[in-house]
Amino acid sequence: METRLITAEDAQEYHALWIRAVTEFPLAFLMEPAEVAAVTDDQLVNMIAAGRLMGVFHNGLIGFAGIGQRPLVRTRHRATLGPFFVMSECHGTGAADALMQGCLSLARSKGAWMVELYVAADNPRAIRFYERHGFQYEGRMPAATVVDGVVYDDFYYCLELPH
Repeated sequence: METRLITAEDAQEYHALWIRAVTEFPLAFLMEPAEVAAVTDDQLVNMIAAGRLMGVFHNGLIGFAGIGQRPLVRTRHRATLGPFFVMSECHGTGAADALMQGCLSLARSKGAWMVELYVAADNPRAIRFYERHGFQYEGRMPAATVVDGVVYDDFYYCLELPH
């Protein structure tokens, strides 16, 4: 298993996996499948060039995560994790743990020492995963998303990295 930044060579494989992710777990992502499918090749290249997409690979891309640092001087110590996805057939293999470690290492390398994320309040599996990695619950965002007329809340979590 290898964890590394997703590169331009991975663009089509990443796009296909992203579409799969939002299709299989529609409530776990902000974008709808049609919105992800409509992302152009140029947009993909720009997203990848930003250097914020980590992938976990085992005979191809099996998971991905975004880790972005805040741009302002006063908030550069904060990184945002998300989206985060590993193929369901790879759950329990250590792929998600490896991907998380890759994301945290990337955040540290960019000078961030606080990582924050939002997770659907009704996603207990993801919540357990983040808590197992040391993320602490900090609050609730009511009405974070509306899907097919149903309102969903998110939880806000933070992890302080050694610095």
